Amino acid sequence: MRQNPDLILREIYGKNILMPIRFNEASNDPIYFNEVGALIWKLSDKAKNVTELLNLVCETYNLKIDSAEAVAVEGFIDQLIESKLIMM
Repeated sequence: MRQNPDLILREIYGKNILMPIRFNEASNDPIYFNEVGALIWKLSDKAKNVTELLNLVCETYNLKIDSAEAVAVEGFIDQLIESKLIMM
């Protein structure tokens, strides 16, 4: 997996903002992430696939892989992939 190279994550005044650095098909508007969303973005370059990324997030927050929270995280990862914010 990898982050979309047309976007960059910045923390500005305590807010995590995914900003476009050039015109792209994913988004040309800033995207605000909460702490978990920003962590997922940061870890996406370290993971080989969705399962590995999910495991990294679950380890960080001490979540069980079959918990409702982990299912929500997996759904968010899927949305990031669908939106082309994270590339496979």
